[in-house]
Amino acid sequence: MQNIWKYSMGTYKILILFVLSAFVSSCLFIDIKSDFVETKYYNLENSKGEDFGEILNGDVFVYTFSVASDISEDAIMTKDESGIRVYHYHRWASSLGQMVRDYFIYELAAGNFTKGRILSKPSLSLPSYRVECRIHRWTAVDLDGGFAVELSVEISLLDKGNNLLVNKIYEKSIPREDEEVQSIAMAFGKAMGEVMDEFGIDTKKSLSRK
Repeated sequence: MQNIWKYSMGTYKILILFVLSAFVSSCLFIDIKSDFVETKYYNLENSKGEDFGEILNGDVFVYTFSVASDISEDAIMTKDESGIRVYHYHRWASSLGQMVRDYFIYELAAGNFTKGRILSKPSLSLPSYRVECRIHRWTAVDLDGGFAVELSVEISLLDKGNNLLVNKIYEKSIPREDEEVQSIAMAFGKAMGEVMDEFGIDTKKSLSRK
């Protein structure tokens, strides 16, 4: 009888420990789940501005875009009176340089920039033209005066003889609709759209002088 009693008490203890363990585990799971924040990713929406009208006649290779080291962070950032704020759970869908380059390639192709091809990779034959770009600065500004995205991009266009046809730093400041992070991506895309349109105009001017 005593052995049966000891066996029963041991079983109850194991059962109680199992129940407590399951309860603690569920609490921890709830706490972890409640603290989880979903990361949101943003890309530039292709705006397709003015048709370039086939300014060039030849293949155009879009070289890898470079980005200033202090803005190469994939997380979206804003600047206000207190300094820089980094949104770790709001990020660009790819590296900043790659994202802007993809946008650039699409806009050149969709806008009929050349009668030839827009190349994203080197080809066996030397392309007629090469585009290089460096993003010097981009900032999402949250100030008393309003919300905006400021952009500074340097674009160079060279022919196969390495003659510089266009080299210009484009500065843009585009108002944002509100303080939401989504408005940053929209304003950034609009800024790049305006840069593309101006680059097309500058390319036409350069060729008309030749």
